Amino acid sequence: MRRSSLLVAVLAALAFASSALASPLFVVHGRGWGHGIGMSQWGAQGFALQGRTHQQILAHYYQGTSLGTKTGSVRVLLTSGRSSFPLASAQTIRGAGKSLAPGSYSVTRSGSIVHIGGKTFPSGTTFRSMGRLSVDGQPFRGKIQIYAPGGLAAVNLLGLDPYVRGVVANESPSSWHQEALRAQADAARSYALAAGGHCGNSVIGSNVLCRGTSDQVYGGVNSETASTNAAVTATAGEVVMSGGSVATTFFFSTSGGKTVNKNEEWGGGEVSYLQTESDPFDNLSPHHKWGPTDAQEDCPGGNRDCVYTARAMSSLLGIAGIRDMTVGARNSGSRVERVDIATAGGTPTRTGAQLRSALGLRSTWFSIGVLSLVPERTQIVWGRSVDLDIIARGVANTVLQRRPFGGDWTDVIAVTGAGPMAVSPRKETSYRLTSPAATTTAARIVVAAKIVLTDSSATGLTGMVRPLSLAGRTVVIDRQRLDGSWARAVARATVRSDGSFRAAFNVRAGRDYRARITPPATSGLVRGVSPKFHVP
Repeated sequence: MRRSSLLVAVLAALAFASSALASPLFVVHGRGWGHGIGMSQWGAQGFALQGRTHQQILAHYYQGTSLGTKTGSVRVLLTSGRSSFPLASAQTIRGAGKSLAPGSYSVTRSGSIVHIGGKTFPSGTTFRSMGRLSVDGQPFRGKIQIYAPGGLAAVNLLGLDPYVRGVVANESPSSWHQEALRAQADAARSYALAAGGHCGNSVIGSNVLCRGTSDQVYGGVNSETASTNAAVTATAGEVVMSGGSVATTFFFSTSGGKTVNKNEEWGGGEVSYLQTESDPFDNLSPHHKWGPTDAQEDCPGGNRDCVYTARAMSSLLGIAGIRDMTVGARNSGSRVERVDIATAGGTPTRTGAQLRSALGLRSTWFSIGVLSLVPERTQIVWGRSVDLDIIARGVANTVLQRRPFGGDWTDVIAVTGAGPMAVSPRKETSYRLTSPAATTTAARIVVAAKIVLTDSSATGLTGMVRPLSLAGRTVVIDRQRLDGSWARAVARATVRSDGSFRAAFNVRAGRDYRARITPPATSGLVRGVSPKFHVP
């Protein structure tokens, strides 16, 4: 990496120049995928590959629990709010004392009455068949309950283990180690009994499981696989117990290295078996660490994954004029509790959960880096320096780069922290901060030729021009009128090889003059104008 004599002031506190906060980039890195409470599925696979049994895996994630046996049935909401949906079976369908011949039927409704195949059924009728019943072309084990008020809803009523068969294959890859799949089966079985589900309502009743991530992903018969069904069979009826009750065995994809205390992340009181625990083998997951430098899309919707302009961040969070963001507090599982947001009007805060929701992040275990480069001014005179107000906080391997007029980007110096950096470009030069994660918009510094008037006599004015490459160029002399306007080109001179010039003309005493020079377009310099020169 190319180095220069420029140094970055690395500050211990956030004593930033206000201009440096004008247009930052926010770079988000994180760990894990999911809420972080209970069992990490990738971590369970890692434990299994290390030779741990499913009993040992469950005991690690749900400390102080034991295994017991339970049976029962569950109800799962398959669809709701529909005007119609297809119901089918290869065998006779029976419900409310009526029979429908094998085949496919369109289910419709009028008020609280269900219509199927020219027959009517009361809302809440339970349908059964010797063959599999299908809803929307998907076959399910057990029975189907159909409700009419407020739009058609179909609820799958089935035994606990048949339900778990339709869950494990959708929650864990079928290629995973059997002990990991068995741990998943026990967790799914226990959760179904203990949680009761989040899709119940006054029409279909309480304790109805959702078939998606609000509870557990349930796909029915077609989603089952031989290996996941084998795991369910091997653990038939097995559940996780705590103090004589079935434990609410929350689980999720990837922890990032440790799980998190349920009370700290969600509130609602301590749960003895849902504490912060190490997760040493979770690094198998492609989402163990995430951010803009990996191959996955971790933060949907942006031009650059997990990189946000201040304007984009303000829009997503509904907070105008965001200038800076820092993590204010974390819990024992390293998940973000509070984010402090600096704006011109104050310092509002957001929770980690609110930021995760607004940005679509994988988890609340994240950090916020900042890259900002704002020049003190955008035009200088040749030979002068200008400060670049720089912030490079929380973004690894950040480098200041420059691109002189007509040239390519080259590295100047590695930067970290915040503070001013003085640069002295000798022609138009652009600067930017770049890292593997993000690159700021280039800041262009325009350089004007230096020209000064140094002496006068009755017969002329003398002066100096820099750089010396402007030798041979024409200097134009202007005289200021009494009304403040300028009489242009009252004299001309040619720049000598040493940068000096003399314009010969009748100089008026008591008047002000200035000198101008226009560099060639290929020089990377703009027109230079001298300070006013007063002739006594």
